[in-house]
Amino acid sequence: MIIREMQKTDALQLRLLFNKVRKECFSWERKEYHIMEFDQQTIDEAIYVCEKRGRIIGFISVYLPDKFVHHLYVDQVEKGRGVGRALLQTVIDLIDEPISLKCVCQNETALRFYKQLGWKSVSIGHDESSYCLLKYFKNTLTEER
Repeated sequence: MIIREMQKTDALQLRLLFNKVRKECFSWERKEYHIMEFDQQTIDEAIYVCEKRGRIIGFISVYLPDKFVHHLYVDQVEKGRGVGRALLQTVIDLIDEPISLKCVCQNETALRFYKQLGWKSVSIGHDESSYCLLKYFKNTLTEER
């Protein structure tokens, strides 16, 4: 398992993975996904991929100026094998705290995952659906600022 920055040649694999995971995991969404949504939703974001035997099995995208994790997707076949944790750790090591992300409230599996890794729910909001705003602080002393 290797984590590295996205290369232009990764684009097709990432588009396919992005849509595949959304179809498999976002049962509350009843829509068709367009193959180019990945490109549209990750403009100006840093993207890191997790590769295993030449195949991309996960990725994370982060908008660095806001320290905001926009997407974290892992192939369901690889779920529970540390891919998501490793991708998040890459971002945690890369940028200063606090780091934030939004997670759809209906995505209980993802919420549990983030909370197990020390992410704290700080508010609930609504855009297309209800979401929890989560923040990560590298240590608990910083959280109290």
